[in-house]
Amino acid sequence: MRKYSLTIMSMKVLFIILSALVFACPANAKRKKMPKIDLKTDMIHDSICREGFLLYCYEKVAWVGTDMFFAHAKDKQNEIAGVFTRRVDDKFFNVFYDKNGNCIFEYIVDENGRGTYSDSLRCLQEDEKLHVDRVKVMLQKCNELKIVKNYGSMNIDIIPLENGLTRVYFLTGTSQNNVLPLGNDYSFDFDAELNLVAHRKYHESFIPIAIQNKEDVSQVVHNHLAGNPYISPTDVCNFHLYGKDLFGIDVFSVYSAELKRFFIYNTDEHRVIATLVNIKTSALPQKK
Repeated sequence: MRKYSLTIMSMKVLFIILSALVFACPANAKRKKMPKIDLKTDMIHDSICREGFLLYCYEKVAWVGTDMFFAHAKDKQNEIAGVFTRRVDDKFFNVFYDKNGNCIFEYIVDENGRGTYSDSLRCLQEDEKLHVDRVKVMLQKCNELKIVKNYGSMNIDIIPLENGLTRVYFLTGTSQNNVLPLGNDYSFDFDAELNLVAHRKYHESFIPIAIQNKEDVSQVVHNHLAGNPYISPTDVCNFHLYGKDLFGIDVFSVYSAELKRFFIYNTDEHRVIATLVNIKTSALPQKK
């Protein structure tokens, strides 16, 4: 991983170039406020942010559920045949099940965000069995495309959409300390009959951003090349999961090469503040 230093708009930044540009801004850097842009872009980003935060909730429940399992039911780890996370009404369920179709551990987050666990053995409910069967079919079809690159820490989330589709997310995580992972993320859309109707790749490469001293970093920025003009739901998820929760970073930004604008996301407000940036694109390093 090669590192470069550069001054843009009087901000010293550290960036990493793969197929996207990433850099971390010092905590004392000042950002120039620029005019807000069109309503259409705002509406697009509002939708993206809602989905990205929901994706974060699924990931967070799975994270905590796994921690709870190893804290309270580690002796059952050899019994695990699979794990899934579902949202039912306003509750999240992270369920560990065995090969006989029994739930051996579950972590539940209620509508108020309170988490509880149970290590009592119970049969999977019929809707849970149906969910497991549907997921197996969807994952098989995703894998048949052979487009997902696995760097050793791939997380999968199944999210029902409001339009009746089901979206399967593949996210690359990391178990390394002081690393914020970006990229190598995908989604696949299925209809009610489990036909694959769309798929997308959000970033070209996997970019592990080393953050050695989180007190020196107030935001992280990366570049989206042409064809990926907006912040992605996976961006929102990862910056909450790692940037906010692990490193305490409140703000992250994406520079859209296609729209020639910075989009700044605030993790406290869960929204994008779109700003026009007075910068020549030639000043940004290009992919070699």
